[in-house]
Amino acid sequence: MLAALALRPFPPVERAVDLLFVPARFARELLRPLGWFSTREVRATLAHADEAFAAERESSRQLLAAQIEAALPLDPRLRENRAFLVAEVLERDPDDSDLLRVRFPPGAGVEVDMPVVQGDAYVGRVREVDRRRAGEGVVELVTDERHRVGAVLHDDAPEPAGLVVGGLVEARARRGSAFLLGARFESRPVASGTVVVGESAPGPRAERRARADGFRLGKLRVLSDRGRSILGVETAFDYAHGLSAVAIVGGPELATAGLLFADDAFDDARWTGARIALAGDSSPRRRTRHLSFDDSARVEVGAALGLGARFVGRVVEASDGRAIAALLGDPALEFGGVAVLDGRREPIQLGRLRSLGFEADGAVLLEWIAREDLAPTMGRSAGPARIATAAGDRGVPAGLWVGACVLPEGPGRHVLRLVPLQDPAGLLRVRVRLAPILLEEGP
Repeated sequence: MLAALALRPFPPVERAVDLLFVPARFARELLRPLGWFSTREVRATLAHADEAFAAERESSRQLLAAQIEAALPLDPRLRENRAFLVAEVLERDPDDSDLLRVRFPPGAGVEVDMPVVQGDAYVGRVREVDRRRAGEGVVELVTDERHRVGAVLHDDAPEPAGLVVGGLVEARARRGSAFLLGARFESRPVASGTVVVGESAPGPRAERRARADGFRLGKLRVLSDRGRSILGVETAFDYAHGLSAVAIVGGPELATAGLLFADDAFDDARWTGARIALAGDSSPRRRTRHLSFDDSARVEVGAALGLGARFVGRVVEASDGRAIAALLGDPALEFGGVAVLDGRREPIQLGRLRSLGFEADGAVLLEWIAREDLAPTMGRSAGPARIATAAGDRGVPAGLWVGACVLPEGPGRHVLRLVPLQDPAGLLRVRVRLAPILLEEGP
């Protein structure tokens, strides 16, 4: 019933549910933070998390290494005379979903106009290198209406056909799970074929852009709309959800990264301890907590709450030394997730997971919109999976373990019943992710 209410809220029923569950759940959620339960239980929880930390941290690092490997090209020809710097996707611009903010090792030599790829697919290029946040920059996706990239299509003719690709075809942006990129001919017209990057424009930035040559854009499509031909490039690459780690392409002088993201999820300097004081909301359908911590701690809205290598919630309000957090199971909680399936090294990007509520046994209900393109990736029935946080949410490092669930078959909306690795209800202390230190503005 709670899952149905979360998907289709109905105020009168919600109020009735609140009244019905107040006696049992009000006491459980409101009084637990005050410590009115077994001290032995709290100590046992913390001891278990400490004991499991080393193994869970190692599993997390293996997960991140697999994501980094997936960001690099498979075709050996695309690796020739190039260096690749793996960058973590921090977030999308709230005002422009075609702009990504990414993090990479400071001082790596990243410059504007460097191409950005994932696997063998072209993603976009570096638009800006941030001078105030060391090791951060903005990537402009090929789906941006301002983006233009030279491209070629090889067929039986002696010379390839030239095109310009960028933006989305108006009113035809999506075809099922695929994107339809805008395109126009620069040389002779062709009817079909595989389109790859082929930059040939002159200028000081041409050499940087040309390092994207050969990376895949998609299949050429000629559509008809009211008697008018529309040229587009259909790509199955998921620009909306599939970007957790990307690779910046440069010359041999580019400083490449190691096996982990530039920002280590387990760097103690990026966390602060916090005490849980009181429940943040009187409704038994909510699961929020008041936190207190050092006044100097750089805690921002969206920051992750963790215990060891485990994810337990996010900050929803923050001020000096105090915050309110939404725990797993609270309807205000959203995060990006990845799934790890047995026998499969590369994790599956799930996209957004939205908390719907929690059940009496501690299970958490999550809303998941499964994409059509995941079916061939996961197989007919995905089965049991371990869920971890994905990159793409500022303040939430990739690789924190959330819990386990069974992934259902087919695309569309699903409600996942997650068994959390850590039940957050009885915690008295957590760690909160700190924001990076801002640098002084350069000249």
